[in-house]
Amino acid sequence: ASSDSRFNYLITGLRMLKASPLFGVGFGQYTNQYENFTLSFAEFGKRTAHSSWVLALAENGPAGLLFFFALFV
Repeated sequence: ASSDSRFNYLITGLRMLKASPLFGVGFGQYTNQYENFTLSFAEFGKRTAHSSWVLALAENGPAGLLFFFALFV
């Protein structure tokens, strides 16, 4: 069940990116937009991506992901 939830958070993040491919859905908006983009309602309410990489990509787009990656380099 845990791996299914994490996979759902990934798919939800990618759907957010598809809807806003340049700048994402906005900083701090993954939790607010989760129910609008999820395919699975096994969990509902404000949820986070459980992956910093997915969160950075969904909320800030590719440029945000690159900046986040730069922190590790």
